[in-house]
Amino acid sequence: MKTPVKTNTLLMVMLVLPALCFAQTNPKNVPQPPTDELKKFDPFLGKYKVSGDFANLQWAGTLELKRVIKSWYIQQIILVKTEGIDREFWLLVTWDKSTQKYRLWAFQTLPFTLEGDIRFDGDEMITEWDYVRPDGTKVSDSNRYRLTSNGQLEITSYRQVGNEPVTKIGFLNGERMP
Repeated sequence: MKTPVKTNTLLMVMLVLPALCFAQTNPKNVPQPPTDELKKFDPFLGKYKVSGDFANLQWAGTLELKRVIKSWYIQQIILVKTEGIDREFWLLVTWDKSTQKYRLWAFQTLPFTLEGDIRFDGDEMITEWDYVRPDGTKVSDSNRYRLTSNGQLEITSYRQVGNEPVTKIGFLNGERMP
């Protein structure tokens, strides 16, 4: 007697499903967030009232850095609240164990997203990403985050186009909000 294909498939699912479910509910099999690597962000976490100048455009708003998605990621949200500028800039960062570096994804109110890296140099946090303009020119952007002695956040933005010298293109000053 032949067993119908549907019956075989159902039987296979019924045998495999409990094994998969058990692996997901066993606390020893649950991956853990990269806690040690993400601790480096702790001094910067919080919400800030910010103002700055980017490419000669004055703006103000808020910047928030926080842990999200069960502490697997650090999220940064910049909301510009200057009249006439409707801008949001979101970053999502985590530690990539396979490459042994931080990965950065940037989402913004522009028609493209960016992928980049974050690294730490002394007491500074540095975001970096490269992209190619439509004309083929390679561009490298970076931001250097640092906390002053009184807890103020300072971010300086830089750009290098092709082989030209690195130039400062903006700054942001932030005051931590309670």
